[in-house]
Amino acid sequence: MKRLKTMQELVDYLLEINAPAELKKAAKEGIKAVEESNRGGAQSYLVIARTKAGAAKVKLEYDLTSRCPESDVSIFTENGEVWREQVFVFSDDGSGIIYYQRVPLLP
Repeated sequence: MKRLKTMQELVDYLLEINAPAELKKAAKEGIKAVEESNRGGAQSYLVIARTKAGAAKVKLEYDLTSRCPESDVSIFTENGEVWREQVFVFSDDGSGIIYYQRVPLLP
C-alpha cells in the first residue's frame, strides 16, 4: 500500500512501479483533487494497492468494509491490466481517499 498527498510523490511512485499510461492519467487527475482538498483543510490521500497484503491494510486502516464509495470505476489498460478506482469521502470537509487497486491483486 502506498499513501500519497502530492503530485511529486505520485509521479515518483508511478515511475517506480512502471505504471501503465491509463493508470498514470487517472491517478494524476485524482492527486489534483487530493491536493485541492488538502489546501481547503481536509485530510485526503491517494492510496494505491497492488498486492493482497496492501489491499488488506487499506481496508483495515480506512474501515472500507463499512463504507460505500462515492464512485467506483474500472480502468482498462492497453497492456491488459485492470485497475479499480474508488472515491471515499469520510467527512463534510472533504477528507477521504481516492483508492486505486490492481485487479486481480498480486500475491
